[in-house]
Amino acid sequence: MFILVQVLAIAGCTLCFYALNCYYFIYFYCYFNLVIMFDSVKFEDILEDLKTLRLDKALKDCQKYEKGFASDSASNKYMTEFIASCVGINKLNSSLARDYAFKLIKIDPNDISKIMLSASYLIENDYENSVKSITDIIQNSSSDSYLQLSYINQKPAMYVIASLVMFGSGDVQDALSMVKYAISEDVKGRFLGSELLIEAMIYVSKNDNARAMADLTNALQLGYKSNQETVDKLLKFARGGNNEYSRLMPIFYDVRTDFIKDLSYDMIYNVVFKSTKNDYYSGEMNTNSTGVTSFASAEKPKERYSDLVDMEDQKDELSKYIIYPLKYSNNLSSYGIKVGGGVLLYGPPGCGKTYVVMATAGEAEVKFIDVKIPDVIDALVGNTEKNIHNLFEYARENSPSILFFDELDALGVSRDETGNAPWMRQAVNTMLSEMNNLYDKGYKVLVVGATNEPWLIDPALRRSGRFGNIMYIPPPTKPIRVKLFQSYLKGKPISDDIDFDKLGELTKGASHSDIKSICEDSSREVWAKSIKSNTPNLPIGMNDLLTSLSKIKFVVPEWYRSAVNYLGDGLNDYPELKDDMLRFFNKGQG
Repeated sequence: MFILVQVLAIAGCTLCFYALNCYYFIYFYCYFNLVIMFDSVKFEDILEDLKTLRLDKALKDCQKYEKGFASDSASNKYMTEFIASCVGINKLNSSLARDYAFKLIKIDPNDISKIMLSASYLIENDYENSVKSITDIIQNSSSDSYLQLSYINQKPAMYVIASLVMFGSGDVQDALSMVKYAISEDVKGRFLGSELLIEAMIYVSKNDNARAMADLTNALQLGYKSNQETVDKLLKFARGGNNEYSRLMPIFYDVRTDFIKDLSYDMIYNVVFKSTKNDYYSGEMNTNSTGVTSFASAEKPKERYSDLVDMEDQKDELSKYIIYPLKYSNNLSSYGIKVGGGVLLYGPPGCGKTYVVMATAGEAEVKFIDVKIPDVIDALVGNTEKNIHNLFEYARENSPSILFFDELDALGVSRDETGNAPWMRQAVNTMLSEMNNLYDKGYKVLVVGATNEPWLIDPALRRSGRFGNIMYIPPPTKPIRVKLFQSYLKGKPISDDIDFDKLGELTKGASHSDIKSICEDSSREVWAKSIKSNTPNLPIGMNDLLTSLSKIKFVVPEWYRSAVNYLGDGLNDYPELKDDMLRFFNKGQG
């Protein structure tokens, strides 16, 4: 009996042991499969990371995605390794960039793969291996299997790397030759900022300070000031003379770093988002069946200059730049004048910038295309540029026309202000290219922009042939405010006690929109009283207007203060604004 009990006990323990092991096996099997299932990454997820510049997350997702390579296409395998290498370059992590570059070469030894490898060597100043990779590209250029290399500035990137390698290793003359090749090949100007700084640095090392100054001046005029400190250092060297090569090395490292980061962004943007066949990243601008964009349409406005209250100076200027070139273009060429270019209107919010352009289009009897810049900007990388191009194409199809960009600072923001948003730099470049095309080919399309903050607009957009004609639209002075009250109350029941002169005095600092709001609010309040009291045509009185006025906080004084705080001494670049502010803050004027 005792033996039987022992046997049963042993059997029971054995069964429990196997049951417990089976339980843990099933538990861990399910757990790991669930982890894999919920922690899996799709290729689209990586693109989403890149779209919002979450580079660290993109790298982690690439590493997760690699685990499922066996079931994916060769092109996606290559793209994933490529993205990881780009992140390594952007982070200046040479080992990470190099490891993935070798993986790229193993999948497809095309020129882009070799450029990535060369850049990874450049990060750690391994000039010997970097130049070997460049030499390999030149001697054994291979076609691409998974990338459309027409989308990337392959040769400029290659020559810039070669120039940096040569300069870093002390071969200044060959460095100069390489950067000149880069500039000649870089027709789109993707790396022009870096190229000009490298050339200036080389000239400084050769004590050719006049040419160095010319390069730096060109860089600043084109708006390439991403590293103002580096530019200032080079300017100081160029002005000082007697420059030794060794003293320039700290600047060389800064220029090299800036270029490497620009290269990584250019690679991501121009290869990943333009080569990927994913439909989500190849959407066109929304259009209706007639080809008119969903956020703009071409119409001939009914407004005329006679509808504007005063603004005589602005009417005269806009006539010279817009109405006359469009309506009387027959003898323009004899005066050497081209149709095209742009006008930039600036001033406080609500002072009639949009309305004056509509009246100008009506006066010129041309189509008016009103575009709100926030509608053009698309979170989808590449679509903002497409939207801009299609808008200009639409304007050409509807010429003669005025293409009006409201809130231009949302798009034409200086490339210094875009920080870590390289996609917006591409949008600004597209705008520059389109405006150049209009001006060079003489299309009967005039571009007008409006902004409350012209100092944020990219300097390259403000050059002649673009928005070179800058016009200040001031807030209304007292006589104009009086006329505005009279205009907005015209045809409404008003009492005899309204003192328009007093209203003009009390609304110093008000915009056109403020005065319109006061009149509309008082009209609505009195109308409501007339309904409640059953008194038809109850007149609007002075007290009603004063009550409505007390609800409004005028934006103009605050706008003036923000302009002064931002510009400082730069206010001298805006003489009309400066004079207007001096009048406003002098007691009894404005």
